[in-house]
Amino acid sequence: MGKFKKGQSGNPSGRKPGVSNKITKELRDRIKDFLEGKWSQIEDDFDALESKDRVQLFEKLLQYVLPRMASMDIEGEIDLRTLSEETLDKIADRLINKKR
Repeated sequence: MGKFKKGQSGNPSGRKPGVSNKITKELRDRIKDFLEGKWSQIEDDFDALESKDRVQLFEKLLQYVLPRMASMDIEGEIDLRTLSEETLDKIADRLINKKR
C-alpha cells in the first residue's frame, strides 16, 4: 500500500497555477527541436500538397494559434423585427468591426 491515505497526496496544495507539467514541457521541447530541424522539409511537404489539402491543414493548425470563440447565451428572445433601422445598423457595425 502507498504512503498516503486515499484522497491525500504528498503535496496537498498541488502545482502552482501557470507551472507546466514537467513531462509536458519536455515533450514540447522535443517537438520544437524536431520541427526546427526539419522545417525546410515540412515546408516542401506542405507546398507539395493539393490546394484543398493545404487549406485543410492550415485550418487544423489555426486552432493552436487562434483562441476558440465562446458561445454566448442570451436570456430571452430578441425579435429583430421590433428593432429600429438605426439599432440594427449599430449591431451590424459592431459585429463587422469586431471581426477585424
